[in-house]
Amino acid sequence: MSEKQEIRKRIRTLRKALSASEHRVKSERICREAARWVDHKALSGEQSANRSVFVYLPYEHEIDVIPFIQHCWDRGYTVYAPHVDQAAGQMQLFQIRSLSDVEVGSYCIREPKLSLPLLPATRWAMLDWVVVPGLAFDQHGGRMGYGGGYYDRFMARVAASHPEESDRRPLCIALAFGLQVIDHVPMEVHDLRVDCLITEDMTLVIDSASYND
Repeated sequence: MSEKQEIRKRIRTLRKALSASEHRVKSERICREAARWVDHKALSGEQSANRSVFVYLPYEHEIDVIPFIQHCWDRGYTVYAPHVDQAAGQMQLFQIRSLSDVEVGSYCIREPKLSLPLLPATRWAMLDWVVVPGLAFDQHGGRMGYGGGYYDRFMARVAASHPEESDRRPLCIALAFGLQVIDHVPMEVHDLRVDCLITEDMTLVIDSASYND
């Protein structure tokens, strides 16, 4: 078993062992902290006037991010959710305005309905925040996903469509249980790093200068 496989197996086991009550309480706390952080960024004027967020829909034992999504709707932020095109190995982003815009798709994963407004890939760089799923994270922005590479390819396409004269890009946020934070995540050059890591016990903004520490 490779190092990455061992880490994935261990974190899956730890996350699955949380009781329903622990999972709910910790998820709610993390969502509250995430809501405070994005509201602060929005009020600071650092983000666009549109205030848009791309966020995954939780599956199985992942953090329940629905309270965070609801907060974004309440604040009038534009919310996009992913639909995975497995044949193409890419994601499409559809705007969701309520949970009625969501249906159960392949592998019992919740997805936005395909009749909803689609955000073209040429506009992905204009997003303010991207909430990324993952199994393990470290305090240098390291992230280990599920092995599909969807979010790595997503951010690569964002970078490719990013205007050269602009330094603006979406900020990547990881919402994680504390048990998912490890000392070091093995990373490849192309792997996505996060800008902010939020757990039930901390909010850590990662300085890109620490990536090579």
